[in-house]
Amino acid sequence: MTKKTFIFLLFQLKLIPLFWGQTPYHFFLGKEELSSIDIYDVHQDAKENYWFATDNSLYKYDGYFYQQFTHPVQLSNSLFNIIEDENGNIYCNNLNGQIFKVSEDEMTLFHEVPATLLTPYISTEIDNQNNLIIHSKDLYLINLFDKKITTLIKEKTGHNHLANLYKSTNGSVLFHYWTDSISVIQNNHLKCYFLDWQKYKNPKIASFFNLLEVNNQLYLENTGKEIYSLDTSKTTWNIIPVFKQEKELTRIYNTEKGLWLAKNTTGVQFIHLNNKTSLKNSLPVLFSKHFISNVYEDHKNNILLSTFGEGIIVIPNTGSTIVWNNEDVKISQFAVAKDKTLYIGGYDGVVYKYDNQHLDSLFFNGFKRIELLELIDNDSSILFDQNTSIIFNLITQTKTPIFASGSVKNIKKIDSENYILASNEYAVKFNINHPNQSEKIYTGRSYAIEPLNDNEFLLATSVGLLHIKDKIETKLLYHNKFLLVSTIFKLNEKILIGTKKNGILEWTGTELLPYLSTENNLSSNSITDIQNWKNYLFILTDERIEVFDNELNPITIMAQSDGLFESKVKRFRIVGDDIWCHTSIGLQTIQIEKLIASKYTCVIKSLELFVNNEKQEEKNNPIFSHIENKVKFFVNAPNLERQNDISYQFKLEPIEHSWNEQSYSKNIIDYKALPPGKYKFKVNLIYKGNIHDSKTIEFSIDYPFWQKWWFFALFGGLIVFISYLFYKRRLAIQEGKSRQINELNALKLAAIQSQMNPHFIFNSMNSIQDLVLKGDVDNSYTFITKFSNLVRRTLSYSDKEFIDFDQEIKLLELYLSLEKLRFKDTLEYEISSDKFDDIMVPPMLIQPFIENALIHGLLHKKGIRKLNVHFELKEQLICIITDNGIGREKANEIKQRQRSDHESFSSNAIKKRFEILNRYFSESLGFVFEDLTENNEPIGTKVTIRIPVKYKY
Repeated sequence: MTKKTFIFLLFQLKLIPLFWGQTPYHFFLGKEELSSIDIYDVHQDAKENYWFATDNSLYKYDGYFYQQFTHPVQLSNSLFNIIEDENGNIYCNNLNGQIFKVSEDEMTLFHEVPATLLTPYISTEIDNQNNLIIHSKDLYLINLFDKKITTLIKEKTGHNHLANLYKSTNGSVLFHYWTDSISVIQNNHLKCYFLDWQKYKNPKIASFFNLLEVNNQLYLENTGKEIYSLDTSKTTWNIIPVFKQEKELTRIYNTEKGLWLAKNTTGVQFIHLNNKTSLKNSLPVLFSKHFISNVYEDHKNNILLSTFGEGIIVIPNTGSTIVWNNEDVKISQFAVAKDKTLYIGGYDGVVYKYDNQHLDSLFFNGFKRIELLELIDNDSSILFDQNTSIIFNLITQTKTPIFASGSVKNIKKIDSENYILASNEYAVKFNINHPNQSEKIYTGRSYAIEPLNDNEFLLATSVGLLHIKDKIETKLLYHNKFLLVSTIFKLNEKILIGTKKNGILEWTGTELLPYLSTENNLSSNSITDIQNWKNYLFILTDERIEVFDNELNPITIMAQSDGLFESKVKRFRIVGDDIWCHTSIGLQTIQIEKLIASKYTCVIKSLELFVNNEKQEEKNNPIFSHIENKVKFFVNAPNLERQNDISYQFKLEPIEHSWNEQSYSKNIIDYKALPPGKYKFKVNLIYKGNIHDSKTIEFSIDYPFWQKWWFFALFGGLIVFISYLFYKRRLAIQEGKSRQINELNALKLAAIQSQMNPHFIFNSMNSIQDLVLKGDVDNSYTFITKFSNLVRRTLSYSDKEFIDFDQEIKLLELYLSLEKLRFKDTLEYEISSDKFDDIMVPPMLIQPFIENALIHGLLHKKGIRKLNVHFELKEQLICIITDNGIGREKANEIKQRQRSDHESFSSNAIKKRFEILNRYFSESLGFVFEDLTENNEPIGTKVTIRIPVKYKY
């Protein structure tokens, strides 16, 4: 390959253009934790942990915490050369020849270089066979499996120098050996390639070279002075000069995009190898206030610049560049020309021009801050407002005031010569060639304006949004309400209205329609500015910049992880393919293509469970004892460059019903004492307000034995058994008492019934006596026969609790037939019932009520005496006895006159009998008397009796 061909290919490499004329966006890592510590080397392992070799031993950063590693036999705290084997073990060494290994967060002494082989500098590397190669006086390797040592090159004197080991992307290890050769170790074999210096006349060849690789191309560096590319297509490697630096640099580092040159004093320079400008021009010095001790590119192409005593300077892979953060000039407005020249309006009233790191003042007044700054007339003039509006011609360096129109808020171009501006006093139209001859089109405070054509405008004013056509003003309302408008933007054929409360509206020419708001993915309805780039819409709300595509699908939200100083942006401009953002910290640019293409998804690497401060192995629904109730969760989602935009959303069900949220650094969620039960811990990783990943852990905390079901069952069974024995004894006692009570009640009922029998006998004997005295032999005989039958039945039933219902009816018929003989033909009675023959009733319970009706109701009645007895079967047997007697009131009067102490049917006895029946049957039993009247005169009495029944079957 010829030199010309190689240079051509080198410049055709498809890398993202990156030449930092200004300082790239950056932040500091470990500024406090690594303060006053000199950092020599940086490495990111396969698990994305960062390792730092320092003068204070070895540090590990897992994305959250810093952990220091030391060893008791360590002869020096200064460690160098961090490397990693294929199993993820970390190795480093000190200058005393001690090589340490860190495995599972435990540091051990792995190997000591013999004192006879020690040199002032030791280099180590691991080849593609997982051998540890050590470069001191000898070059030898150690098999990491069996620790077998194999010497590759023995020490020679006088004419050789073993330089730094370098591991290529293909896994081979290279180093400079002799002044004119490069040696390669691959698959345990050593091969030497000679360098072709012959075509260079008297080349200044140093005895010490470093090997580097950029985009799979090998380079040779001569102690910071010269850089050569290596053509490795032949057995003798061709060298091609690429870069020569006048002043010597001692340290050079390679990254994917180019080479970093660390200066002896402070600062660092960057060579973009596929950029001709960076090779020809002098390189700008970046971070000139910091001593850069090492440059490292991590897995995500973030650049880490190590320092002495100030931690790590991290340059995220965002394409963001810091343009201005000079605290001496506080920006109030800015404008950017197409050639990227920056114009700054300051709070000091000065307009500055910033070009290629040179700052010049264009106009100075100092009366008040610059309110507005806009480039007009194809960037040949700049319009700014400083109490009066001024056009400054950048070519002729002349200024021209515009018609005094107050503080300018907005300016828009109508055509190649005409502009319109809005101010706090007027809206005016002017010609760039005759700015003093402006035409007033509106009087009043206005904020934003958009020309629709030469004589038609939309104007945001203090009284709302106006449509002005041919100087005729029409107020535009939205839902019949006044609109607070912040910006008006023309997007192709659409007119978009940015409001303070209603999001973005679209003006159709006749009406306002909703276009974009919180109802369709916008985070806030308070709009500050709208701009577009290609098919993307950039919207600045009161919170942040949001990007949507032409179908209004959300693309991204600009945040600190995109390279912003802070998410809240004051104002922004889109120039070319860059977005210029002004925050309270400064001014910076971000490559839009990189912003749009950054479809980044944050993930939770692991969710670890700790119980009583001990890490648990990953199991499916583990169960812990009741004393293992101190639980904490470690959310592991390491992300160096996106920490400020990541948070965790979590809840522990069932004790937490709503989500909790914590910042990225607070990744340990602790629960001091959980009660027994089943739990489900859910965590969401939130990035830029959206859920990017979720994880769940289910576990249980067991109940103590005294709260388990078997203990309750055993204890309950014991209680039941003891209770059973106790209640069995109590039941036996109670059953004995119940039997005694039932027997007693039965005796009482029998006694009550026996109390009624003499009364029957007495009445019956009187009737017989009356018939005998009258000489009525036939009726006397009939009466005696019925009487004897009644006595026999009464005596037979008196000791029984229940008798058949038919037997009770026959008893009542016998009794009434005897009473009819006494009452002669004046007594008419009837006994009626539904058909039921399967029930039994207490004996002699109804007869006393019939007797009461005859003696007190019918005896003193003149004329026909009627008595009706009717039975109904419901829940109990209902007996209704109705007579047409004199009524209870007159019967009581007669009783009082006779001063009789006789109770016609032993009322006290019948009451007691019903009390006993109620207790025995637990039913609503008893009797109710009712006086029957007609025209307020008594015509009889009705008694309703509720009688218990028993069924035969």
